[in-house]
Amino acid sequence: MKQRLLLALIALMGLTAMAQTTNYGIRIGGKDVTSSNYTNISATGDFSAVKSGTVTYDPSTQTLTLSNAIISTTGSTKGIVFYSDPDETVIGIEGYHLVLAEGTANVVTTGTNPALETTMPLTISGGGTALFRLTDDGHCGIYGNYSSGKDYTLTIENSTVAAIGKWGISGNSGDAGTLRIVNSTVIATGAQGSVCDWKTLTTTGVELTSPSGAAWSNTNHAVCDVQGTKLTSTVTFKPKTSSGSGSTGSGRAGDMNGDGLLTISDVTTLVDVILNSSSDFGTHEYVDLGLPSGTLWATTNIGATNPEDYGDYFAWGETVPYGKEDRSNLTNYESTGSYVKRLFGPFTYKYCASDHETLTKYCDKSEYGYNGSADNLTELELEDDAAYVNWGPEWRIPTQEQCQELVDNTTTVWTTVNGIYGRRMTSKMAGYEDKSIFLPVAGGHGGEEDPDEEPILNGVGIGGFYLSSALSNITPYLVSVMWVVSDEEVDEEEGFKAASVRDFGRVYGLSVRPVRAQ
Repeated sequence: MKQRLLLALIALMGLTAMAQTTNYGIRIGGKDVTSSNYTNISATGDFSAVKSGTVTYDPSTQTLTLSNAIISTTGSTKGIVFYSDPDETVIGIEGYHLVLAEGTANVVTTGTNPALETTMPLTISGGGTALFRLTDDGHCGIYGNYSSGKDYTLTIENSTVAAIGKWGISGNSGDAGTLRIVNSTVIATGAQGSVCDWKTLTTTGVELTSPSGAAWSNTNHAVCDVQGTKLTSTVTFKPKTSSGSGSTGSGRAGDMNGDGLLTISDVTTLVDVILNSSSDFGTHEYVDLGLPSGTLWATTNIGATNPEDYGDYFAWGETVPYGKEDRSNLTNYESTGSYVKRLFGPFTYKYCASDHETLTKYCDKSEYGYNGSADNLTELELEDDAAYVNWGPEWRIPTQEQCQELVDNTTTVWTTVNGIYGRRMTSKMAGYEDKSIFLPVAGGHGGEEDPDEEPILNGVGIGGFYLSSALSNITPYLVSVMWVVSDEEVDEEEGFKAASVRDFGRVYGLSVRPVRAQ
């Protein structure tokens, strides 16, 4: 009996050993990928950091594939980490592969630790797009954590990658590791270094396109400016192509403007759309007013929860509102010493060099352009459309024509909702007379003449000013805006109607009421 029991125990121990879980050397949102869970890398598989999309792993090729994946963590939890088992039995000669599935856009965001870290050789490929960003800028967007003597290579090939953090794409102290970029669009921004601390940088089929004069320095182990100073502004590599389109292979992941090409503008837009701290991709309600164009109007302003809430305030062409950090607005930073937008005027406006006669974008009259330049852009591009960036690709800031259509095809009544004054715009179209939207009179931010002044909010309870996507046809310093004002402010002789489309300064903080994209 004892012998049979002993044999049974031995057999059981053998089965247990055979069923021992293998750790594959990958951690996602703090959870290890193992032989027992790799077939279900999702929230339902206890990978809580995987918010949406598809994440799969093939142990035979050591390949992790992302397909429209959103991976997000908070605090000190890292996004994706590639490392080795203690005995390094799972690591092959070529190391790991991170594949961005063709035609997909993927995002990894973390709080204070790297969005992507590897201590082993890693190749990022696949024709898709990936964005790696820290929300608290405490570490690296991408971190090649190669210890001294481990001259491993991090390769980015045939794909599009953006990385934002305290360091953008960083190695470890510059004494080990190679960053290799092949036929890819790569964008990196880091307050302490955008592309830095690698022993070596090699490129194939790509060029360092911005900033102008930037180059890799073997001495500083970083991409530096012409003076040899490590760059902390956005560094951009893109493929060398005859058309200059910057497309990468046949994939079109991140083609945000729908032109069939993958350009720097597309990737910048995608960074803003998905990673901007003010982004809100919740479900936003809209109303069909039966308008001739079929335009559907949102029921709330950007930044608002209820129709009567004032919401956020945006300068025209800026996608980050009052009170939020915008690291792309260097003018605001240079003027105030902060990336947080709290003042509205030419000295803090993203597309002014200093005043209203130094416009750097959206200028059709050279006398208003920086150094006399004019790009003749008169309609917002998607990357500068606050509705598109903050609410997602189904939404836009309305055109001037859509604003005028709303005014012409609705009746307007001065009223209150939960004690908040505004204009009720009710459809005049047959069969839609019971449909309306409420536009609160939220006033506008601006008028400061000096960075040291306190923020000014004017006109609350009296006037509401809603941005359109169009420049004024009078001067590029003004833009077309839909005004709604109180009954006391209506003056037909002076042209002040209860609701109208008029001009307003583009540098001031105004409301945005989105419309659905057609």
